[in-house]
Amino acid sequence: MGKFDLPFMNPPEDSPEQKALKERVRKKMEELQGEKRRLFEEAGITEKNETVEQAPERIPTLEEIFSVIKSLTEKETTEVRRLEDEDGVYLLEVTVPGDTENDIEEYSYMRKGRRAIGGGTTMTEIHWTHYIDGFPVEGKEAARFINDEWVLL
Repeated sequence: MGKFDLPFMNPPEDSPEQKALKERVRKKMEELQGEKRRLFEEAGITEKNETVEQAPERIPTLEEIFSVIKSLTEKETTEVRRLEDEDGVYLLEVTVPGDTENDIEEYSYMRKGRRAIGGGTTMTEIHWTHYIDGFPVEGKEAARFINDEWVLL
């Protein structure tokens, strides 16, 4: 073998079965992308490549945000951080106790747009994160503000 003749640089050609499988996977991915676009359009959601400067028509109030969080958890919340601008709250983080002493759950609201503090996002959402001993172990989008209404996910 020469200086640059390494086996991983010239991998063997795919078998006919591997080629067929790759083609089926490629077609399925295209199909799923089309389905995603259709569902987004149906729900009035634009792709995430929109500019973050676009704002929702209506900005949720603090009371409304807390109401949505209360619908996601029955536990008592503790406000950890709140950031506001001239339009109202754009970042809100609250925690609730977990099932054990080492657990904590966080609900984090962020309003659509770009901010100097807190970054930016293309959608107004509430995220849920579960921490054990201070480390995030799972999380998900819990609610999204679509067409001036909250949708629980």
